[in-house]
Parts: sequence; structure tokens; C-alpha cells
Amino acid sequence: MKSLLFVLLALSSCSTLFPERGTPESKMAVLRVTNDFLTAVLHAKTQKLGDFVLWGNYLEGKRVRKEEVLAEVEQAKKRFSVAQHPLTNLQPTAIEIRNDNAEVRLRKGGSAESPEITVNVMWGSGGWIVVGDNLFGQGGIVSTALSKPKN
Repeated sequence: MKSLLFVLLALSSCSTLFPERGTPESKMAVLRVTNDFLTAVLHAKTQKLGDFVLWGNYLEGKRVRKEEVLAEVEQAKKRFSVAQHPLTNLQPTAIEIRNDNAEVRLRKGGSAESPEITVNVMWGSGGWIVVGDNLFGQGGIVSTALSKPKN
């Protein structure tokens, strides 16, 4: 009887351990993590970034070190006013979830003319975590904005 109760309890908790992909709830969770990550970048909360980023996966293929990313986060906060920052007034244009991976695409003001920002998240250890983006490193949106001369 105890083993049957355990099996029923385990089956009922599977939705918590492995949420259904593509549901409105999972899309909201992915969007919330993306928003928290982008807000931490915008306000240069570098200590908080560790709560949202799986650094090993995030840095893979970027040709940039964690210290360089964190330095660019700080530089962007000093360089841009909140209104000018590349990460303000972003609106999601797409949220795609495939198995344990998701991609959120956003544009400033939702405008098709603004560069598309992409944040990749992965399900792991009971929650979604950021594993990639197109913000930092060679050709990254923030990195490129920082390389332009000040107006």
C-alpha cells in the first residue's frame, strides 16, 4: 500500500519536476526568467546574474570570458541612460519551447527595424536557466553598441 501511495505521489508531482512544454504556464516561466536576466543586465546586478545564468553553457562558443561579459554589463550601465540602453522597452516577438530548451526573441518597442534580441534558456534542476544570448561577445548587440562612439 505504501509503495502504491508513493507511485501515485510521484506521478502527480511529475508536472512539477518536468512541466509540460509549450503550455502558457511554461511560456510565462521562460519569459519571467528572461525578464529577470535582462533586468539584471540592464541594472548591472552582476552578482544576481549567477542566479539566472549557467555560465559554462552560456560562454561556450562565445569567444569571451565571464569577466569580459561582466565588464561589458558594467560599461553599458555607465554608458547608456535607461532610455538609451539597448535592453529597455523590449517586447517579446516569439517564445519557442522544444523539449528542455526554449528561445525568446525580443525587439525594442516591438519594432521590426530594431535588432532582434535572442535569449536561450534550458530546463535544469527544477527551473529554467539562461544558457545563451546574442548580447555579448563578437557581434553581440550590447558589445556592438559599446564599440560605437558616444554621441
